[in-house]
Amino acid sequence: MAESIPTKPTPRQITVVEGVYHMGVDVPTSGVDNRFSRQVESDEQPYSRRYTIGDNWTNLDFGWIERPGMLVISNEEGKFLQRNPTDEEKKDIAGRIVEIAGTPPWLILPGESFRGVPAATPVQVICRKGSAKIVVTVMPW
Repeated sequence: MAESIPTKPTPRQITVVEGVYHMGVDVPTSGVDNRFSRQVESDEQPYSRRYTIGDNWTNLDFGWIERPGMLVISNEEGKFLQRNPTDEEKKDIAGRIVEIAGTPPWLILPGESFRGVPAATPVQVICRKGSAKIVVTVMPW
């Protein structure tokens, strides 16, 4: 009979890999590359939820996550279109900006995302024009 080899449990972690670049015609490209990982204390699974938000402040639901270790909000407007939008539709989509309450408030433009660790709850969002589809993902601490 083969002897069982004890294995060390893999630590839970949040890992972020991102690059943000500014490109210009007559200027060199400049950018920021950011990579980090940190341990997660909880054994809770991440929580994700789709919302359609409008012009009323909406409290985000963190599901079973008691202490958020990372919050990612994606503004899905302008993504996954079935056809090429008209100029009028492009203008409408461009106005569907999501605002995160705070001092100062933060904006998430259509097709973009925001990530951070909330210092307090609830976290509230609103769409500045019409409605916007968003995806909220919450990682445990």
